[in-house]
Amino acid sequence: MNAEHWIVSVGVAFCFAVLGAAMMPNAFWGNGNPNTAAAVAPGNPDPLPAAQGNTGAPGLVPFSRAVSERFRGKVVRIVSWGSATEWGQVHIWVDSGSGPAREVSVAPNWYLQHLGCSIADNSRVQGVAFRYSKSQPDAELYAKNVTIDGKTCRLRNDDGFALWSNRLR
Repeated sequence: MNAEHWIVSVGVAFCFAVLGAAMMPNAFWGNGNPNTAAAVAPGNPDPLPAAQGNTGAPGLVPFSRAVSERFRGKVVRIVSWGSATEWGQVHIWVDSGSGPAREVSVAPNWYLQHLGCSIADNSRVQGVAFRYSKSQPDAELYAKNVTIDGKTCRLRNDDGFALWSNRLR
């Protein structure tokens, strides 16, 4: 057997060893929790117990659906964040007449123009929006859809992803 055959044989054996190790159950490698060693290691003063949402996978957080709520009122302020870089995310403040005006992140300028949805001061708007902060009831809203003077524009899907994003195509 020459050197090329030995190299190929060792490579194939290594691939089978990795495949076999990947197919082994977690119980074979320990108690099934890959973070156990890190959680009890010296120098880790505050390990996250499983009861507080530790999923056993570092950096992963369990998915929880954002709260959706309706908004309705008169537009009292419009700001386009990032308009100098052509990003131009439009934020509006909607006054419902009962309490302070709520900030709603709508969509980029170019997407609103593409849909034919022009927002102006004193426009009457309504729609459904997501609130991602569960601890702050008056947190910024992210519009799922908005109706402006009778024209409805879809902005985000049911999961909250922007319809103007290339990842959805």
